[in-house]
Amino acid sequence: MDPKTTVRELMLSIAKKLNKSPEIVEPMVKKLEDDWFDTAESLKNISDEAWDAYSFPLRFVLEIKRELSSSHGEAKAAPSVEEKSEDHIPNKRETVSKTEFVAPHVPVSYTHLTLPTNREV
Repeated sequence: MDPKTTVRELMLSIAKKLNKSPEIVEPMVKKLEDDWFDTAESLKNISDEAWDAYSFPLRFVLEIKRELSSSHGEAKAAPSVEEKSEDHIPNKRETVSKTEFVAPHVPVSYTHLTLPTNREV
């Protein structure tokens, strides 16, 4: 990828790759440009926490990271959700399926609950 590639060009190419319409990308491009991210190269400085704050679709963010890492010739792109290790703790944007998370059975005791008195009702 050319270091002078604009954010808009990068985002539109990713949208096309994901079979999404260009209109979906425009609000995302505006957010990034409002924060002065104008080139694809400048996106490399965005932390995972900042990507979370933008609330972009996770798949789109993963594709952006893949594109950015492949432009630098890095050996491994950002891992997809499926490639995460077993000890990975999902962030607020990832979901955990019911088969991945089984809560231990915890008995519930209702003895600590109090009922309202006539004066409290």
